[in-house]
Amino acid sequence: MSESSDLTSTSKTTKGKIVKRRKLTLELFRVVAYDIPEDKTRTRLHKLMKGYLNPVQYSVFEGMLNHKHLAEAIDQMKQLINPDEDLVRVYSLCSKCAKNTQIWGATKLYIDEGFYII
Repeated sequence: MSESSDLTSTSKTTKGKIVKRRKLTLELFRVVAYDIPEDKTRTRLHKLMKGYLNPVQYSVFEGMLNHKHLAEAIDQMKQLINPDEDLVRVYSLCSKCAKNTQIWGATKLYIDEGFYII
């Protein structure tokens, strides 16, 4: 199987026909929340998470994130935190569950539908 882009792949069928298929991206709605007592570590983690998700509170982030990027974020996060003192939680919701999230107040739910207008 040869790669033609990040979102599609090409392959040959048993009859030799070349077909183009859309890859499954496996993006899920993620919520990351943390409680970190040390200011320096908390600030560093906040900056890290801003590179992956949308901040909804200082220590809560949410948005669409695939498994690969989640693993990257977790690897980097593990290097920052002290597991004896710090707490980080990652929640993963399917699109349907994320759309059923109820929000009150001056904020919005960040769900990326996968469409971009340039």
